Amino acid sequence: MDLKELFSSKYADSSKLLQAYADLIKYADQRNIRKTEIVINKLYNMNIDADSLISALLYLPYQNGSISAEYILKDYGKEVFSVLDALFKLYTTGFKNIEEEAENIRKMFVAIAKDVRTILIIICYVLADVLTIDEFSPEIQKARCKMVLDIYAPLASRLGLSTIKSELEDTCFAVLEPKISKQIYDSVESRYHAREKDVELIKNKLKNLVAELQMKAEITGRKKHTYSIYKKIRDKTHSLDNIYDIVALRVIVNTVPECYSVLGKVHTEFVPMQDRFKDYIALPKPNGYQSIHTTVIFNEQPIEIQIRTLEMHRAAEYGVAAHWMYKEKRTKQDTLDIKLGSIRQLMDEQKDLSAEEFIANLKVDIYSGEIFVQTPKGKVLQFPEGATPIDFAYYIHSDIGNKCVGAKINGKMVPINTKLKSGDIIEIVTSSLSKGPSRDWLKLAKTETARDKIRAFFKHEMKDENIKRGKTILEQNAKAQGYLLSKLLDEKYIGQMFERYSFTSYDDMYASVGFGAISSNQVISKLKALYKQYILDLQPKIDTKQLQNNKKNDSGIIIKDLDDVLIRFAGCCSPIAGDEIIGFISRGRGVSIHRKDCVNVKYAEPERLIEAEWKIDASTILTATLRIIIQDDGRVLAIVANEISKNNISIASFEAKKLDRDRGIINVALQIKDQNQLLNITNKIKVLKGVYDVFRS
Repeated sequence: MDLKELFSSKYADSSKLLQAYADLIKYADQRNIRKTEIVINKLYNMNIDADSLISALLYLPYQNGSISAEYILKDYGKEVFSVLDALFKLYTTGFKNIEEEAENIRKMFVAIAKDVRTILIIICYVLADVLTIDEFSPEIQKARCKMVLDIYAPLASRLGLSTIKSELEDTCFAVLEPKISKQIYDSVESRYHAREKDVELIKNKLKNLVAELQMKAEITGRKKHTYSIYKKIRDKTHSLDNIYDIVALRVIVNTVPECYSVLGKVHTEFVPMQDRFKDYIALPKPNGYQSIHTTVIFNEQPIEIQIRTLEMHRAAEYGVAAHWMYKEKRTKQDTLDIKLGSIRQLMDEQKDLSAEEFIANLKVDIYSGEIFVQTPKGKVLQFPEGATPIDFAYYIHSDIGNKCVGAKINGKMVPINTKLKSGDIIEIVTSSLSKGPSRDWLKLAKTETARDKIRAFFKHEMKDENIKRGKTILEQNAKAQGYLLSKLLDEKYIGQMFERYSFTSYDDMYASVGFGAISSNQVISKLKALYKQYILDLQPKIDTKQLQNNKKNDSGIIIKDLDDVLIRFAGCCSPIAGDEIIGFISRGRGVSIHRKDCVNVKYAEPERLIEAEWKIDASTILTATLRIIIQDDGRVLAIVANEISKNNISIASFEAKKLDRDRGIINVALQIKDQNQLLNITNKIKVLKGVYDVFRS
């Protein structure tokens, strides 16, 4: 069937496919047309969508520049272009050091491809290249076949493309080792054809045995491929005569008891070979693989029979015991195994999905959030998405990162904050004259490894600078809060500070602040608290029992975190309940309480000031002084004194004197309960006849 008939038979709207095929014919030579036709037939059998087929048809013309991105977007849309763009990136990515880095290169390959459909197309093109490789020189043929065996065949196996994987391996093996390949192929073919009738006979016998047990089972047979047999001979030093699974049969049942029932019937019907029985159900392999393997004699020839449950079969194909893992001699999954396992299962079960469901599952960015890049020597490194050359440099070595002055990506100089992409080849430019990383690099680095190494540089390599920087920061912070740093650093209590933050010296404290390991606010706050506590500890203590028994001695003041300190009220401002107040730690005389607007507070040492507040239920009587400006008339004195008395306020002292020819002044000290009482009497005095003004002294 030609491609036109192929498209029309499956796709309702095949016009775009036919247009893409016309573009291929127009812009490609006969060899590339033949390659593309091989690819399209393979993809068609995978139940792939029309956009993927269009991308495959246009891949070679787009790769050689015959058609442009603008043309693709205009005539075929973004979906086709995104697949083509990924295909082109894969084509232009150079894979180095393949032998040592094969597994990481496969991961990078998948990360670049993003969409699984892109991987399927590339693998099909790789197969087409291999099938038409005879047009190249022997040297090129061998180099390409070696890369296919290292990179693409294992990837095809993981995706469940067993037929393509076998074609890739057998074709490349024939190029690399033509004599050995032909010898094995001829031998296997002759043995298989000689036993073809036996295989069908034993399959029928197994069906009858299962029927007698009244079970449902799936019975399949397979012929081992050339390259697979070669690896078994090479790795296990077997001769071809000792390989008994060249032809093998597999019985898949539903339960474990059914496995043993089938085994009993098989051993009853056929003669088992000694030392060729393995019960991996009772004793699973280290990688979790489970199955029963037995080799029996049929018509005087050995044939292997495997018996397992459907669950074991799925585990062997898709899980930690997958066949491809066993063949690659690995006993546990890596990230690529896990990510591709579900895709492989999807490939095998596509018959149960609609075309829309199948394609929707293929449109998945397998390595979302991760990228893979190469060193100039071909080593593949994995980083989180958004990583920069800074992350790359520090991954290689701390010295490389510290001396980094620039970077090249794919041979071109780039800014140090450039985000890396999968497939990039990164080269770090260093200089012995570099002074080290910038602090801004902490924001640019994506990996914690890079950030840790940058911090370590500032902590150790620049300790002298950090000490100077930290001391300056602390001095400025202390000054902004009204303190002198030198007064806060007292040997009598600084040991508590060092113990709290694990400092070993003043320089260690300064360096930690300069480096950014601790904030200056944390240090200053702790130093202030220690200083104030030290001053308070010097104050004489009140007998708390006396305070409880003598309520008259209750000051009505709360000092933060202190209950037994001596308290007195400053005479300079005479605070009363309701005033905003602050405490001043005196030397040997307890705490003096001032109004916050007191002029003496402005000039007090800030480190000796402490928070204070009134008790809500305070009943202490305090003295407040009023200054009253009056008409110089003896009668006004009596009016003022009478008003105070009428409001039940006691006068502690009363002084009157002449201010000038017409005015006089009264200074009166009143016994006041709170600010409201003072405000009330002040307002009443203000409206008395002969009173010019009243204010607090």
